[in-house]
Amino acid sequence: LMGAHEEFSKRYPPEFARFTPEDEAGRGALEDASARAVRAAYDNAVLYDDAIVDEIIRRFEDKDALVIFISDHGEEVYDTRAQFGHGDETSPWQRDVPMVFWMSEAFRAHHAADAARIAAARERHWQSDEMIHTILDLMHVRTPSFDEKKSLLDLDGQAER
Repeated sequence: LMGAHEEFSKRYPPEFARFTPEDEAGRGALEDASARAVRAAYDNAVLYDDAIVDEIIRRFEDKDALVIFISDHGEEVYDTRAQFGHGDETSPWQRDVPMVFWMSEAFRAHHAADAARIAAARERHWQSDEMIHTILDLMHVRTPSFDEKKSLLDLDGQAER
């Protein structure tokens, strides 16, 4: 997914153009019409991206499935200063991104221990460049390069970080 990357207005079809510059009044560091238009386009891009993720999840609702969604970075959209886009990782909007683990009912039933570990990791801070260790952990694959302590789901190693 291209998600909500820059040139936000190119990241969603016309039917997802629900937010307008008027909706953005009073919501950012800059109040000019251009900044409000950028913020509205960003919100529309996020709305569309959310709809795509929702459709992916719907395709797996009746299967033994786990869907993981994480952004590569966030965007700053005139949140606290006259800047939009990314590249300056001093902004928490760019650096700190959520990750979603969606589990089907069948996954929860057949993989109860993994479902519990996922739930226990809910509030943990973690670096996404260590994702491979979490995926290998979930798949119960052990290779020489697997480092259990780098898995988001390692319940014991997290306290050491």
